[in-house]
Amino acid sequence: MTFRLNNTLSLVCAALLTMALGLQSAGARTGSDSSAALQRYVVELQDPPLAAYDGRLLSVVRSNEDLSLNPTAVHLTGKRKLNVHSPEALAYLEFIAERHKDFTREASRLLQRAITPIHQYRLATNGVAVDLSAEDAAILAQSPLV
Repeated sequence: MTFRLNNTLSLVCAALLTMALGLQSAGARTGSDSSAALQRYVVELQDPPLAAYDGRLLSVVRSNEDLSLNPTAVHLTGKRKLNVHSPEALAYLEFIAERHKDFTREASRLLQRAITPIHQYRLATNGVAVDLSAEDAAILAQSPLV
């Protein structure tokens, strides 16, 4: 009986959370200060995700020097599984986190308003989810970080 009660309570909490997030997301898409409808976009950044990083040269914003890190892709590490806690993975994840911050700053500057990523993707793809108008998305598509 305790299992059923906990399971039922968990489902109710999950349903309430889903409804609350849905209402919040709908409000963000139909903000009264913007005449253009916002939609959620996943913006893929140019550097590979953790699972595919092969040691290639990376894009670096404020530097003239080349940067490459040790590969993390399993076909190059010889490991059976991707180890997200290895020193190589942690170094690359730190690089990706900085690139996400760079993109957020650049997007805010280009669109002349604050941009806040809804989700950040790092493992299987490298990108962020943001709420944008179609016009905003077209502007950001021209960014050298994308």
